[in-house]
Amino acid sequence: NIFIAGYIDTSSTSPSFKIGNTGTLTFSDGTNTLMSIADAGTTGNLYVSGNVGIGTTGPAAKIDLGSTFGSPKIYLYDDGTYVSGWGHYANEVRMFTDTSSPGTRMTFGKQTLAGAFTEYMRIDGTGNVGIGTTNPIAKLSVGGTSSTISNTAGNLTITPSANLIISSGNVG
Repeated sequence: NIFIAGYIDTSSTSPSFKIGNTGTLTFSDGTNTLMSIADAGTTGNLYVSGNVGIGTTGPAAKIDLGSTFGSPKIYLYDDGTYVSGWGHYANEVRMFTDTSSPGTRMTFGKQTLAGAFTEYMRIDGTGNVGIGTTNPIAKLSVGGTSSTISNTAGNLTITPSANLIISSGNVG
């Protein structure tokens, strides 16, 4: 164990950071606090006051992942094998999942604090979109006991490239 009370700086007379007895690591220029890192009071939690930059020396937000386009910003691994992520490209926000993973899909829904997830929509590994169904069988599959397409103003136009087929139900 190392116990330090006061400032540490081996290169100048102006201390670069201070470790206090409150569980806080404070970086300063000797006059102004530049950044503080503190124990948030619960084991495993970390509190950082100010902005955090990864890939940038001048973070402009609470978390700033740099300004380079063309590469994913966040990778998430489930077991070290398959990857999902999020990235920003020129005029495009991209979310992705590894297509080599069995059962690849992206799901959207809500989750309680206890971890119960209710799925509302999914995009499967073939690009099929399901709303209200966990097994989309076409480019757009809508599940439920009834589905409504609503247009509150103007006309609703469906322009198929071939025939428009209504397989059951009423047309009126």
